[in-house]
Amino acid sequence: MSNQQTRTNDHSEINHHILWMLVIVILIVFTGIGVFYTTMKNSAASKQMTADSMKAKVAVPTAVPALGTLSLSTTAPQTKVGQNMKVTVVGDSESTDVAGFDILISYDPQMLVVNTVTSLNTNFQISSFTKRKGEISITGTNISGAKGSGVLSARNLVSISFNGVKAGKTNIDIKPMINNERTKFIDMKFQQYMPKLGSLQLAIL
Repeated sequence: MSNQQTRTNDHSEINHHILWMLVIVILIVFTGIGVFYTTMKNSAASKQMTADSMKAKVAVPTAVPALGTLSLSTTAPQTKVGQNMKVTVVGDSESTDVAGFDILISYDPQMLVVNTVTSLNTNFQISSFTKRKGEISITGTNISGAKGSGVLSARNLVSISFNGVKAGKTNIDIKPMINNERTKFIDMKFQQYMPKLGSLQLAIL
């Protein structure tokens, strides 16, 4: 009887150990699942934040409000090859006081060559002038500082000197945008405005 009782106790102790081991294994499994779930949840949240951040970076900018006009004129729409011609940029800001402007102009470099750009308004200075093949970028800054000095009412702003290099008809256009640059008026509060834009046809003989 003593040996049988000893074996029974041994079996009971083994079963007890096995039970505890199963409990420990189950706890480890559930703990691992919890850690995995938490990690995946944090990873998903991090990816969402990254996606939201990327969306914010590529958000489409709000439209620039329309205001005024920029047009082109000349006293000599017909000229000869090799002769100089002057084209005037005329601005109208519809009573808005303008602190500055950016003007982007395109032309055919096979037909015309740009010589010079000159300010025609004493309140504005040409602060930047970039000449690329077939493109001109002009920035004007109001240097007067006086209230109302930037109000443009069909005022001559800029004179551009061209030379004709090839006979034929050609267009000069004010462009709304070239690459990342935009044609615009800027008021005294640094609000940007998109003017209506004009073009001009020339005949070179």
